[in-house]
Amino acid sequence: MFKQQGAIRALGTAVIAAHPQLAEVLDRHGLTLDPVTGGVAELAPFNQAMSKRAAQVQRNLNGRGSRPARRTPTPGTATKDRPRMAGGEG
Repeated sequence: MFKQQGAIRALGTAVIAAHPQLAEVLDRHGLTLDPVTGGVAELAPFNQAMSKRAAQVQRNLNGRGSRPARRTPTPGTATKDRPRMAGGEG
């Protein structure tokens, strides 16, 4: 799953970076597009601090993630917090 997310993120970054007017608009606002990362160079120092999941991601990268990934329940199935409803809804 993480490889898919990375691929989707990379594709999105490439599409945004290929926008013909993006570099011009960024330049007008005093920002530059990093051609290597596809990110706004001036905002890079803030990426980790702005990430709500920075600590969790860092733990997982360091191999210290202690909890298994949560699975999204299939619609119509019961979970601990949500009993199955009639007709398979919810």
